[in-house]
Amino acid sequence: MRESENKVELETFSVSPAQLRHLRTLEMSPSSCWIATACVRIEGPLHVDELNSALSLLTRQHEILRTTFRMLPGTREWTQIIDETATAAQVDLVDLRDLSAKELERGLCVLSAEVHTAFDISSQLPLRVALAQIADDEHLLYLTQPAVANDRPGLEILVVELAKILAGRKLSPGDEGPMHFADIARFLCEAAEGTDLAAEKDHWARLDGEGLLEQRLALEFDRGAGNSDSVPNAVVRFLDGNFTTDLMAWAQARGITPAIPYLAAWQIILARHADTDEVTTAVSSPGRNYEGLDTALGMFARLLPVATSLDTKQPFDAFCDELSTQVLIADGAHEAFDLKSLGKAEDLAWPFAFEHHRLPDAFRTGGLSFHFEKCTHRSEAARLRLTVDESEYGGMLRFEFDTRFLTDAAGKLIAEQLETLLRNALSSPNASIESIPFLPAAQEEILRGAFACNQEAAAHESSGFVHHWFAEKAAATPEALAVSAEGRELTYGELHELSDRIACAIQDLGLEAGSFIGLYVERSVELIAAIMGTLKAGMAYLPLPPDHPRERIDFMLRDADARCVLTRSSEAKGLPAFDGTVVLLDQGFEGEHETPRDDCRPESTAYVIYTSGSTGKPKGVPISHANVAHSTHARIQSYADEVRSYLLLSSFAFDSSVAGIFWTLTQGGALVLPPADFEKNIPELADEINRARVTHLLGLPSLWNAILESSDASKLRSLRTVIVAGESCLPECIERHRKHLPETALFNEYGPTEATVWSTVYDCLQGFGRAQIPIGRPIRGVQVYVVSAEGTLAPIGIAGELYVGGAGVASGYHNRPDLTAARFVPHAFGGEGNLYRTGDRVRFLPDGNLEFLGRMDQQVKIRGYRIELGEIEAALTSHAEVTEAVVVASHRDANTQLVAYITLKSEGTFEERSLRFHLTPLLPDYMIPTAFVRVQDLPTLPNGKIDRQALESTDSARAEAADGTADHVVFEAPETAVEKVLGALWQDLLKKPKISRQDDFFQLGGHSILATQLFARILETFGVKIRLRSLFEERRLAAIAQAITDQADEPATLERRAEIALQILELTDDEADTALQA
Repeated sequence: MRESENKVELETFSVSPAQLRHLRTLEMSPSSCWIATACVRIEGPLHVDELNSALSLLTRQHEILRTTFRMLPGTREWTQIIDETATAAQVDLVDLRDLSAKELERGLCVLSAEVHTAFDISSQLPLRVALAQIADDEHLLYLTQPAVANDRPGLEILVVELAKILAGRKLSPGDEGPMHFADIARFLCEAAEGTDLAAEKDHWARLDGEGLLEQRLALEFDRGAGNSDSVPNAVVRFLDGNFTTDLMAWAQARGITPAIPYLAAWQIILARHADTDEVTTAVSSPGRNYEGLDTALGMFARLLPVATSLDTKQPFDAFCDELSTQVLIADGAHEAFDLKSLGKAEDLAWPFAFEHHRLPDAFRTGGLSFHFEKCTHRSEAARLRLTVDESEYGGMLRFEFDTRFLTDAAGKLIAEQLETLLRNALSSPNASIESIPFLPAAQEEILRGAFACNQEAAAHESSGFVHHWFAEKAAATPEALAVSAEGRELTYGELHELSDRIACAIQDLGLEAGSFIGLYVERSVELIAAIMGTLKAGMAYLPLPPDHPRERIDFMLRDADARCVLTRSSEAKGLPAFDGTVVLLDQGFEGEHETPRDDCRPESTAYVIYTSGSTGKPKGVPISHANVAHSTHARIQSYADEVRSYLLLSSFAFDSSVAGIFWTLTQGGALVLPPADFEKNIPELADEINRARVTHLLGLPSLWNAILESSDASKLRSLRTVIVAGESCLPECIERHRKHLPETALFNEYGPTEATVWSTVYDCLQGFGRAQIPIGRPIRGVQVYVVSAEGTLAPIGIAGELYVGGAGVASGYHNRPDLTAARFVPHAFGGEGNLYRTGDRVRFLPDGNLEFLGRMDQQVKIRGYRIELGEIEAALTSHAEVTEAVVVASHRDANTQLVAYITLKSEGTFEERSLRFHLTPLLPDYMIPTAFVRVQDLPTLPNGKIDRQALESTDSARAEAADGTADHVVFEAPETAVEKVLGALWQDLLKKPKISRQDDFFQLGGHSILATQLFARILETFGVKIRLRSLFEERRLAAIAQAITDQADEPATLERRAEIALQILELTDDEADTALQA
């Protein structure tokens, strides 16, 4: 189209596909500087007037240098507009000859900054030139263009043509003149729409568009919400000329381009940091496949996705060969590529990108020498980009990243690992990918030192015994409160005396020192006295929670060969048949106070905790006195606030109880034990905290979140330190804590039972804002290592298995030499003693904190308890009708639920209640699956093993199909407004698509902590405060809805509130936003 504006002749043309892709990117981030730029050092007698004449001639001959770009009004259609009369701007010389080295550097920086600014592509001509004279016969020429007007090869062509004009030579033979980009763009658009690209389009159709978009490195995070513009940074690594020459020779010998080894190394690093075998990288393609385009100015270059599947067993050189083929295929199909064909927006920012360029060698013409110092082009956005620039002098790896998603420290370590991998791969190209090390020496030193262990020296040695430290406090402050429970209190003097009497009674039995003493006692003052008494007697205590199944208690007694059980009269009747001595703690402990013999040694066992076992039976973990002393001493030194009053939330069958009991009683604090069923009355815990002026507590993150959500924050103000542990801590919990208790410290602890309660700790408020909460750094006296499958240290940011060493590590498992040998292994990294293989997948973050990623086996955690799925499966297959059983953990937000898949021997009806009844005497309640799904056959892998991944990928849908309603005859939809709103609350908490009136909250996966959240939401939604216990008593939706109605002061007001809430729930997101704005 031709038009006239003030007698200026303009021509408009369509843009090319590559230009359109860039222009969509420009729309996404209009303030970003998308340019192509070159810096050329010219040696020889250069005259400014001749340079200006040459630039004018170039501008007349090349339409693209007289082109602007505009979007047609009212559309998203871009056009390029050619000004037939435009002339090149004149270049002024900036003389920097007489400056010092520092002044010269500063002057060049200022000039470069002036030139390298964004263009207004709708009005400014697309060429900006600056010239600096730095010596009599030496100049620096800066050329800058908008990215949409020219690419890197085009800039190089521009410089060559400029040199020819300055040398007095013709630009091209004959009278045809240069190819005009507008004509090329029209041709490329027509080619892209052609019908002969079926094979090429089929290639792109096979690409996983969703997977491409979702790619992320594990170290990435998003702190750029609401900010559309990137915050770029770059790390540069230089490669010497010898290395790049050798690499080029190796590539040529294999028949591949020099870019491929760099790309291969980049793909491997991305795969390792993304923790995947499938990686897609956007690779630069020159886009000049047609004859004649190699000498044309204009933007042809674009990024094309290259997908690879990484086999770490494959040799590096073979991987390079495959990658080369993939790049050639992608480049050959570039015309048919369109992001829209992948279902993606044209302004998509690539997750990963790669570019490889070689600067042209210096050339001489007409008495002038031209040396390219720099040449770059950016037209498409990418979060992470590797650019390789090679020249005759060597190479440069430029790792660019958006700091909204990657920290500077992470960028630096990835760049270092990339260079290390590249060098090692080229030294042994036929080595398997998995065997090529990429851990830089400097990072390995950090992993063995600063990251591995706490560098702070302990104030004094942790040798001793916790019951001795308790005795010292009892002697110093005998009248101070030591423990309170069930409305009873014992002072330090009273607890010391009672525990001495218990110790003497145990010693009078004549048992061998170190024998296991079972404690079959609910939480009470007697329980604490029994623990201390057992330790004083030189024995080891064995927790036997009365609420555990009798068969499980019986197994632990027999496996530990316990010869004595301490209990109370009220609980003794629940004890399984036992041929040892039963001592009743509420009888026969009056009379003279005697001092027990001190038979303890540091290596003697202090207690044994049984955890779930993969063989179907729990396994015992004996912990020594030295282990306990170290763990307690490290806690005293790690936390600044002294324990004055501690709320013991953990069951004594759970090893975190050890933390609270001994931390408190060795510091002279008061131990506060809530009722055994406190989880049914979580809001009342705030009253207890306020009454007892509790300063410290440790609990599950979900429990602490429930306390915060359901309590008046003013009742929690006595708390100085809160510790969460046992499950993943979510940012919402930290945010709620920070809002309600900004002056109270919050820490996230991690540690397996085998390493005595805790091994690492993280200050949650110090790192506030993280999307995923780390498990922290090692505590004093502990070493932590992240180990690869090959047994070497995993580089920072790479996932591996966590090994723990140091004074907290136990000696092994009780009566399990096979498992002990597998899990407690010799120290391979220069330390003393054994290392415990936790089976936990973790990675080191660049700041030295560990991030928990999950398990390497089938172990899961439910409400803080370690559970081996094999133990549940063994219990299920002991049912007469069950042939096979597989249990998977379904993770829905912060709520982990167990789903059992079973095959039955007969074709009869399947009753869930029968399985629950069968499991109840065998397993604790937290190990009983939420849902049971009957299947005809369990999916298997080619090797015949159960395909757990297939089950895990579908467990949500199948569990929702069952939805705990297997025993329902028909589905009953909620009827009243109260029932409907309550059902919506259940759906949100339990992650269920539908709720029946007769559904049982706890059979659908509810538990005490979720019940507390439901209690808080009922109060917020309906304005009605029901008894939390009624949720446990009523259980079914219709019954709880009736309880809400019965409790309401004004039923009519309640119904009105429910109807309003129902109307809000039925709004779409857009309608809700509109209503809020109104």
